Amino acid sequence: MTRMPPVLPYAARAGRPKYGQLMDALRARIRAGVYQIGDLIPAESRLEAEFGVSRITVRRAVDELAREGILIKEQGRGTYVSRALEITQGLNTLSTVTDTLLQMGLTPENVEITLEMEEASESLAAALQIEPGAPVWHLFRLRSAHSAPICLTDNYILPDHVPGFSSELLRASLYETYEQVYGLTLARGEEIVTAGAATPEEAAKLDLRPGAPLLIVARTTYLDNNQPIERAVVRSRPDRYQYAVTLTGRPRNRGVGT
Repeated sequence: MTRMPPVLPYAARAGRPKYGQLMDALRARIRAGVYQIGDLIPAESRLEAEFGVSRITVRRAVDELAREGILIKEQGRGTYVSRALEITQGLNTLSTVTDTLLQMGLTPENVEITLEMEEASESLAAALQIEPGAPVWHLFRLRSAHSAPICLTDNYILPDHVPGFSSELLRASLYETYEQVYGLTLARGEEIVTAGAATPEEAAKLDLRPGAPLLIVARTTYLDNNQPIERAVVRSRPDRYQYAVTLTGRPRNRGVGT
């Protein structure tokens, strides 16, 4: 039986090094579910034989994927998949990071959580339609899944809507707590998406270099009586979390011209 020579994908890409081609192949398998979260990937010797590359190429590809947070190398266990590629939250409905992770079969984890009563700043007060200095709950969480840090979330909540609020009341998601514990109806949200650079403190929590890019989403959530209930700011690693919007239709030009 003649053994066909192994072929790496995307070889036609000009200048694409072999380790990059191997990274693409491993990403494709993760995306297709061949290797799922928590699964060990094949040993280096097996990848060498399957793809016809050197041990150095295999190690470079694996190290790069580990640096991106897609793989985790653990002494005595091997290398395993730490997260699914392209964790994507849709911006067309009122959903949370927790909702998105659960929908993808991931287990949300609060690596760090604090809850404090604070005085609203001028910008926060404007968003929540209250007076500057008015009390608000500040819920901070460092979110991760399968030990991989994903984002930092700050929720500023109007206490009048959540009497007796505490972190122990949190359900699977904060929105579920509003709905199931307090019987509130969330009607709409207004969001602004921007980019920023990680501060040294943010970088340490998210396992990044200071100054690394962050995806920042600020949302004001409103109840069915059109009153705001919270202002949320989510700072995400863009290599681990992204947002998607469905666009429909085209604006009609009312004037004359192109």
